[in-house]
Amino acid sequence: MREVTRQEVKKLVELQKQHGVKAVSDGEFSRTWWHLDFLAELDGMDWQETEVFNVNFTGHKPKGQTVKIVGDIDFSESHPFVDAYRLLKEAAGDYPTKFTIPAPTMLHIICCVRAEDYQPLPQYQDEQKLYDDIANAYIKAMHKFYDMGLRNLQLDDTSWGQFCAEDKRKEFAARGFNLTDLAEKYVALLNRIVDAKPADMSITMHICRGNFRSSWFSKAVMDRLPKYYSVNAVLTASS
Repeated sequence: MREVTRQEVKKLVELQKQHGVKAVSDGEFSRTWWHLDFLAELDGMDWQETEVFNVNFTGHKPKGQTVKIVGDIDFSESHPFVDAYRLLKEAAGDYPTKFTIPAPTMLHIICCVRAEDYQPLPQYQDEQKLYDDIANAYIKAMHKFYDMGLRNLQLDDTSWGQFCAEDKRKEFAARGFNLTDLAEKYVALLNRIVDAKPADMSITMHICRGNFRSSWFSKAVMDRLPKYYSVNAVLTASS
């Protein structure tokens, strides 16, 4: 499978070069989900099969699968995305590359907010320790990719779409979440990672309402977002 992936990534990279793409990507060919694969392979994380997906898309429904926290969260060099980026870099050579991973906020919102049965592990009774470990894991990942040649890292994030959707805000508030407080914690988490980046590395964000086979799950009004633009990353909102 790795050889097939290598060949297809090489074809895709050449196609992007031909069309003048300024930084080529691997098309996320090495993963099943845009987000869960990266999260599940972090130390202290694991896959979890569920009856339904953890958000309700308006159209087609994805299979029931998610991730959960099972131990101390960390990033190790055995993470499959290290090899995934290696394949991209080999195909690109000296040409600039871009690599996408889910934003760190996705780990928290999936495991601790969307999951109604979430119970913190003993080491994460103090939630700040959880935020610290998430930040440190992402900083390690970022620096590993940087050392391999990456200069453009994109963080993909659907949590903000939920924060901007009135129905989701009411739903989370009814379960006891203070979304204003949670949003501030997410900005702080993102800024910790951006503040730790190498000077010549670009960290960008993609924010959307979710997309599975062209269906969405958050009916969001993105004009709530400018309040949080103090995050040091470059935010690129899309519908």
